[in-house]
Amino acid sequence: MSVKKIIPAQEKGGVLELNQSFEPIKNLPLTRVLLKLSLDNSPYTVEEWSDDPVHDGRGDEYPKPSVVRLKRYVDIPRKRVGSRKDIYERDNYQCQYCGEHFSAKDLTLDHVDPKSKGGSNDPRNLVSACKRCNNVKGARTPEEAGMKLLKPLSAYKVRLGMVRLLSFLKYRPEWEKYLVYGEDSAESALMGKG
Repeated sequence: MSVKKIIPAQEKGGVLELNQSFEPIKNLPLTRVLLKLSLDNSPYTVEEWSDDPVHDGRGDEYPKPSVVRLKRYVDIPRKRVGSRKDIYERDNYQCQYCGEHFSAKDLTLDHVDPKSKGGSNDPRNLVSACKRCNNVKGARTPEEAGMKLLKPLSAYKVRLGMVRLLSFLKYRPEWEKYLVYGEDSAESALMGKG
């Protein structure tokens, strides 16, 4: 099989990469995974195969990996930095005070604990807010402004990379057992149950 002939656009979710310990790391493009799997000393073992096969340019079909696991454990540093888009995705493009959904251009980032009172730029202190709610809250805490967050503050402490992986579950249901771990899961926290 010629992997170079299999260069479709990145499919919804690509391939889930797991650490040796089964901890989710990130999603990878299918072509990169196929190239690495074709190596004699491949860094991966396949944990899950997709139901839909890979088609090469000659009409042949091959099984398509959906979840791969590293053969060696890799220490992954936890970054606290996240982009504005990551926070909007985490919050489902919804103002975390009034509950209305907005486009990205109509949202702002609000510091739950205001910067003027020592609040940080950490994603765990940032929430999506519409312009009106952000103006009403101003440089006060939600309690001081008489406003309430839609979800408990613990729901915003989910690793932003996990948010992106969870968004692929609608396309890759076979990833669920690797991403969702019961009541203390990231998904539970995102839904306001954590």
